[in-house]
Amino acid sequence: MADFPAKSTWRPDAGDPRHRVRVGAHYNADMSMAGRTRLLRPITPKAAARGDGGSMSKIVSPASVAAGLTEFWSPRVVASLDDSYVKVAKVHGTFGWHAHDDEDELFYILGGHLRIEMADGAVELDAGDAYVVPKGVRHNPVAENECLVMLIERKTTLHTGSEVTERTRSLADQLRPA
Repeated sequence: MADFPAKSTWRPDAGDPRHRVRVGAHYNADMSMAGRTRLLRPITPKAAARGDGGSMSKIVSPASVAAGLTEFWSPRVVASLDDSYVKVAKVHGTFGWHAHDDEDELFYILGGHLRIEMADGAVELDAGDAYVVPKGVRHNPVAENECLVMLIERKTTLHTGSEVTERTRSLADQLRPA
């Protein structure tokens, strides 16, 4: 991986410099952004009251959060952006067949191996791989061994789609601290 020099992009007209964070390769697959800074909105009192974090207000390590989880298949929200949540989960075993009728679901593998079974076949994902399950596609995630996953999905996405199983987690469960 290329080493990019640290460079501040703050200007007097760019707002409060306390709201800047460094953007590194672990936050952005587009290496052209590595080493630069990005302005983020501070968390608003309304967002704090909702408990959804508003915009990302701190540096977070998705892999570390996922590794620290004690429950399998119980995702936690680590960031919020626009109408989507960034979630992490520790998974092992078979999740169960389900579909999200109106939302795509992005899987990014932080560590381990995940197979996503679908009617048309399966995809095999290793650390660093990403795959988007299109809306309406029935799928069944399977991890033969422990796997760490980051998910990006719209805030309206139900954990197990229209299916309700023992693995179903409410949004309140997903928003609780890791």
